[in-house]
Amino acid sequence: MTKAVARLAYGLVCLFLLLALLTAGTAWWLLEDKPWVEEDVVSQLDQADSVNPLLKQARGLLRYNQYPQTLRVSKPQLQSLAGLAQRALPGLQGQVGLSEQLGWTVWSYRLPDNPFGRYINLSVELLPANGIQLGDIRVGGLSFSGDTVKCLALWLLDWKLGDELASDFLQRIEQVQLSEQQVLVRIAAFNDLYAKLKALPKSALSAQDELKRQRVQFYLSQLDSMALPPADISLGPLIGHVFEHAKQRAQAGANAYEENEAALMALAIFAGTYRFAHFVGDLNNAQGKIPVARTHTTLAGRRDLSLHFLYSAAIKLLSEQGVSMAIGEFKELMDRSKKDSGFSFVDLTADMTGIRFAELATHPYTAVRLQEAVAGLGNEALFFPDVSGLPEGLDKQAFTERYQQVDSQAYKAEIQEIHRRIGSLALYQP
Repeated sequence: MTKAVARLAYGLVCLFLLLALLTAGTAWWLLEDKPWVEEDVVSQLDQADSVNPLLKQARGLLRYNQYPQTLRVSKPQLQSLAGLAQRALPGLQGQVGLSEQLGWTVWSYRLPDNPFGRYINLSVELLPANGIQLGDIRVGGLSFSGDTVKCLALWLLDWKLGDELASDFLQRIEQVQLSEQQVLVRIAAFNDLYAKLKALPKSALSAQDELKRQRVQFYLSQLDSMALPPADISLGPLIGHVFEHAKQRAQAGANAYEENEAALMALAIFAGTYRFAHFVGDLNNAQGKIPVARTHTTLAGRRDLSLHFLYSAAIKLLSEQGVSMAIGEFKELMDRSKKDSGFSFVDLTADMTGIRFAELATHPYTAVRLQEAVAGLGNEALFFPDVSGLPEGLDKQAFTERYQQVDSQAYKAEIQEIHRRIGSLALYQP
């Protein structure tokens, strides 16, 4: 018996050492001491307004999917999207290049200090061809054939989606053309595949996600039962209403920050957009519909600020703070090209306040305090700062003349002023 135990212990130690060696060896090949790319993200973001036509193309691609279409993506659009990714994830650096013979992208991500290397580097090549053809793909010191990676990715997607949907869709990409200024992709009609994709059965929720869905559905029902006026109403009373219920459930033994998360997501669905329900699960009521407000909510008397607040809070719940802030800032940079809009530090204030509110609501140390502060109350001044005097409506020329670029000293001063205004409210003070 003693020998058997000793042999088992010896085997476990050998297995542990083998796994450790494999892990160290893989890390040694993948990780490096220097980045492959160091890009000026500010200059990339300066072209954010070029993305508006790309979004219009993407909407048209889905709307007219029964017809062959051509998608044109310019180099400034690709660079701007790379800048958005870097803004959302600190430590990430990326670059995109185009020529008639090759499209390429290189990325470097800085890791926490470790004995193997400070960076993980990735490069991918795209070739002009009939269909999608990838060139070399490199990760650190390892190099892979594009065809091998493509086949593996398709196998995984087909396994996940079933019915070879991914392979079928890839075959609808008829041609990729490259130039120094754009990527042109010719796509055959794919309405049949899109219908199949929409008809896929939803994945079964885990027990934890099912409980979250039930919590969100509870708060949606509470919001739907409110007697709202036909005219616009401040978001304040709705926040007070759902957080009163969150407070009561927490006092009865429920987890305060889980209740707050569900209440805030229900608000984003009810007074923002029903599309956030796709991230939660089936939220249809007895009538087979997702409850939504039949009136508009406002902050500082403006409908758009309520939406900015709710969207940013919801994105924070679904991702990280950096992602939510980056999307909000990128949207404002895109708006510089719109005649009826422009860059708005007022909108950015609503974004930043929504993020901060979501942080407090879902942090274990502040969840109860937030409930006590806003439960049952309707005054938006408790959670939304004064926005008077903040610059807005800046087109690209006016923005450049006043701030030069994102992260200039003048731009940072405006961001600091927004932080000061948010921090001046008692709710956001330590």
